[in-house]
Amino acid sequence: GDNTDKSPTWSRHAQECRKFVDLLNARGGKAEILFLPSVGLTGNTHIPFADLNNVAVADQLSAFLHRHMLDLRGGRIDKVRP
Repeated sequence: GDNTDKSPTWSRHAQECRKFVDLLNARGGKAEILFLPSVGLTGNTHIPFADLNNVAVADQLSAFLHRHMLDLRGGRIDKVRP
């Protein structure tokens, strides 16, 4: 959320998320953590796809999938499925 750094509880949750991402990546994963305000998306609740800026949130997810070749755009279906 917008105020994660101002709440001890949410700051702790954010630290745990960072640890989880590090753990996944250390084992070959491709995890990232994105705090929406860092990309100019503010005012979100804990259900970002129900918020008014849900298309912008979805665009961020789509960009992640594309960077890691987890989408099917651009003729990549042959790399995802035999």
